[in-house]
Amino acid sequence: MGVTKRSRRAWRAVLAAAIAVLATVAAPTALATKFSDSKGHYSFEYPPFWTPQSAAGVDVAVLGPSEGGFAPNIVSNDWAEPEALNSQAWLLGYAQAAWNSLKADLNATEIQAPRAFTAISGRLAADYAYERDEGGLLLRQRQVFFVSPHYGLAYILTLSDKASTYSDHEANWSWAVDSFAVEGERASPGSPGAQSGSGTLPVGTIVLALGVGAVVASVVFAVVVRRRPRRPA
Repeated sequence: MGVTKRSRRAWRAVLAAAIAVLATVAAPTALATKFSDSKGHYSFEYPPFWTPQSAAGVDVAVLGPSEGGFAPNIVSNDWAEPEALNSQAWLLGYAQAAWNSLKADLNATEIQAPRAFTAISGRLAADYAYERDEGGLLLRQRQVFFVSPHYGLAYILTLSDKASTYSDHEANWSWAVDSFAVEGERASPGSPGAQSGSGTLPVGTIVLALGVGAVVASVVFAVVVRRRPRRPA
């Protein structure tokens, strides 16, 4: 199933709304370094002085100090994935399907192919990285996927910065990914670190990953938080 014109309009609307919200970023007011989402039961840590902001279509956008007109950022979201398996094979297939869908809609250059890995916390994950042009600015983005069979949810962290300075924040990206946690999961074959489960994605999941631009693609585009200079009064 391809991305429909209706879906494209939906994620473009999300992009516009996110830019409008994130273009007016206030100065940090606290040193809190943990975001928790009670709806999705998950949390992750971010560096001191980075600022969490609300944005349409995502759970949170955490912005770092602006450099050269762009703020490096971490955007997170979650959605229902009742057939998810917490296995490397399943997560790899999921990330590959998401990347196939994404590159069909973006003029993106693959920097890192989809892979499955284990975070320092022991939680299984999958990711890929790419570069794309946004209004003349070359961005690098990495998307990291986690799942919780206990809650029937999938999670995504999208890490973004200018391509020229992305590597300067590797420690910040690792901080968020390695601290990602889901609260209240029962110990089971689907718990963090489990290797069980086949690598075959259910048909419904393939359709979701490939065809629902309102879930995958909107999260990607919502992280474009390029700050524009304000006109003097």
